[in-house]
Amino acid sequence: MALLTKRLLGSRLSLLGALTALAMLIGAAPVPEETAASLEAQVKAALLYNFARFVDWPAEALASKDGTFVIAILRDRAVFEALTGLEGKEVHGHRLLVREFAHVDDGPCQVLFVAESETGSFAPESEKLRGRPVLTVGEGDPFLQAGGMIALVRVDGKFRFRVRTRQAEVARLAISSKLLKLADRTTP
Repeated sequence: MALLTKRLLGSRLSLLGALTALAMLIGAAPVPEETAASLEAQVKAALLYNFARFVDWPAEALASKDGTFVIAILRDRAVFEALTGLEGKEVHGHRLLVREFAHVDDGPCQVLFVAESETGSFAPESEKLRGRPVLTVGEGDPFLQAGGMIALVRVDGKFRFRVRTRQAEVARLAISSKLLKLADRTTP
């Protein structure tokens, strides 16, 4: 799977092709639970990487001294480990760095993935990020209701995503129209 993920991300496949292929993998034939969990984490990692590529940040958000683009993972070890396989790849001209967070404000980042188990506590914590150029990604519609920007959802056994555009606008992020067209649903 790691080789497939690298090929999907390293080739010139369109975002649609990459997301479709990954979604098909999740909905494919039954696999052992451990393998399914690993595969799911790798798909989430690939989606996070691709989301980052199709969102524009204000210049100051990408002005790090060390030239890194940080994707932070809040309390999801499997996704963190899967994403570290992509560390060093380039995002908007910066080297990808993956960090593991215990709290939403543990440090600067451009993307914050919130584990499903943390959705309930995200609403009050999201205020710490309000207006900051941080793309927040989580799981399920409750994440969007709690103030998130992109939620991964399962539809017919496959991953889809939903976008709350107003939250991104408040953070001064511009989500590509290509990415918005692929969304299962967009809401203000």
